Amino acid sequence: MRFWDNRIGVTFDWYQRDTKNMIIAGDALPYTYGTSAPQGNYGNLQTKGWEIAVDFNYRFDNGLSINAMATLSDAVTHTTKGADWNTPWEDRLISNGYATGSRYGDIWGYRTDRLYQESDFVRDANGNLKKTTIIIDGTAKQSYLLAGENPVYQTYLEDGGGVVIFRPGDVKFIDLNGDGYITPGKGTFGDPGDREVIGNSTPRYEYGFRLGADYKGVDVSVFFQGVGKRQI
Repeated sequence: MRFWDNRIGVTFDWYQRDTKNMIIAGDALPYTYGTSAPQGNYGNLQTKGWEIAVDFNYRFDNGLSINAMATLSDAVTHTTKGADWNTPWEDRLISNGYATGSRYGDIWGYRTDRLYQESDFVRDANGNLKKTTIIIDGTAKQSYLLAGENPVYQTYLEDGGGVVIFRPGDVKFIDLNGDGYITPGKGTFGDPGDREVIGNSTPRYEYGFRLGADYKGVDVSVFFQGVGKRQI
């Protein structure tokens, strides 16, 4: 659309783009195969987005011309078919960037609660942090004893040897599934453990702005562009 004797223009696009037969890695193979899954035309993507642009042009009687343009766009992409399309949704791996039905660019991680405080731990008579043995997934690890009736241990993220061990000042994560431990679960959409989508690497709300002028064969312009949102 154009207004005011074509001096102002507005363009709006609303689109859907389908990418067919994209080359991605195939479904996981047994370890006895000895190598990773070969690539093939297994991937279909669908992107839905929009873009709006507004421009302005005006020439004065003395020959000076000014112009400006502003743009704003956004798009979201989903994998409509991946190599795991025949796998039930709850068994598809969240680590697969092209898992069927997933949003492209999603970042899975643990949600931060706060930092551990001194009051979260138990100390002995000498003022040293007490240790306790936690068995997780059949492996015994040493952790510092937490205070309270039902403390949530992050033992899975510790090395078990006392080098990587949570203490006051370290990050405390949220037990999203309520099992009393911070773990990655099976790493599937049906059992992501205590992980959730905490960001997305895809740029969102990309914008641009241009100003220009020309007079008697001499012109000057300036251009700005940026990204409004990117959770990385």
